[in-house]
Amino acid sequence: MIGAMPASRLPAYCAALVVLAAMTGCSSTTNGSGRPAPSVTPASTTSTPLPSASTTTGTSAAPSTEASTSQASAAPAHPVRTATVHAGATTYRIDVWVETTDTACAAHAYGGPVIAYLTAHPCRALTRLLATTAVNGKRVGFNQSSVSFTGSDPEVYTTAGDFRTLVTQEGTGSVNDLLREARRLPVGPTSVPSPDAFSALSQDADVTIVDAWYVDGPTPNNDPPLVKMAQDIYLQF
Repeated sequence: MIGAMPASRLPAYCAALVVLAAMTGCSSTTNGSGRPAPSVTPASTTSTPLPSASTTTGTSAAPSTEASTSQASAAPAHPVRTATVHAGATTYRIDVWVETTDTACAAHAYGGPVIAYLTAHPCRALTRLLATTAVNGKRVGFNQSSVSFTGSDPEVYTTAGDFRTLVTQEGTGSVNDLLREARRLPVGPTSVPSPDAFSALSQDADVTIVDAWYVDGPTPNNDPPLVKMAQDIYLQF
């Protein structure tokens, strides 16, 4: 979740679509965003080739906050890993360009309510990545941030669910996407554009926040194919 006018959001809802056969425990999905939006950053028109994939439905909305004050890292020349995810008739090839893991979640968050929540409910880990794929033949970039909470069952499930609800509310803040912390993809904008596609998904003690956008050209607010992509790849790579 990344001054400027607040971004609009869709109400939180549970999506049965996210419940995958390989999952166990409690799972839910929310589309929308509680983050303040920056000025729109136009997507790059760089023609670096990315893998192709196709998909169809979904919903979302998301912005990023102002750029990090730290010095920007150079865009990597090669992905750190590549994954292939099959979702029904759709196959996504995913190139992960940057991946980090931290244990101090509150230190990588913004917004008073979110920082206070992560301070009161310490996480086990914050795993973030920047990746590219393709949806319906269009190049796509996305940031994924996964927060794993500590605690015993079933209380920790409530902790995760409440955090998912919090980050989808307007003006509450979120964890920093990696673009906000000056990491870079080899293509696309240097900050999460607004509008973009936003999803908050939870499974047991974990919450995953996804911001996705088209690399070439604007992204419709809550673009259904991009939200479906986030749901299709959830916990699959």
